[in-house]
Amino acid sequence: MSNTTFTEPEFSYATVEELSDGVVRIRGNVGNATMDELFTVLLVFAALAAILAGILSPGELITKIGIFAGVLAFFVAFTFFVRYIFIPTVLLIFKAAFSLFSTLFQMSSSSFRVGWWNDFTYDGEEIVMGKLRINASDITYVRQVSQENFEEDDWHYASILNSNGTEIGKVRVTKEDLEVMVIFLSELFKIS
Repeated sequence: MSNTTFTEPEFSYATVEELSDGVVRIRGNVGNATMDELFTVLLVFAALAAILAGILSPGELITKIGIFAGVLAFFVAFTFFVRYIFIPTVLLIFKAAFSLFSTLFQMSSSSFRVGWWNDFTYDGEEIVMGKLRINASDITYVRQVSQENFEEDDWHYASILNSNGTEIGKVRVTKEDLEVMVIFLSELFKIS
């Protein structure tokens, strides 16, 4: 392993950390940004539902306060359950199913499947993401890509290309981190 030196860039959500022996770990973290937005929306909904339940409930002030507290506690607990138990479990099941499907129906050796490099390590010579290993000398270009899908579900990623111009990887990031990630990866992989 060769030592890799880099200047740590300023990201909104993406993270870069230097591990032992000069190995660098890069994470796009776009999923965390989305989960934080969902978490905020659910907490606001919990507060509004509790206020509405407290106002509309019949009875004395103490009864209304009790209903307010009960509804708020229920929705906050529900929000934490969805954010930290339900969604990670569903994502883990999908990841396992996709991994099983990919293993059962592997593509031929002449074709190459583009992978999402949302959490990978780089030691100065080789990119490692799970079982995928790619020699950094195969990377010749990193470009910005933005795909507009829905009103607020745009995809922004750094597209990593080999010498044939074939896309071999993608690092999905938030819109704010896109340009910084492309510059950082270009410098990290020593692309001129």
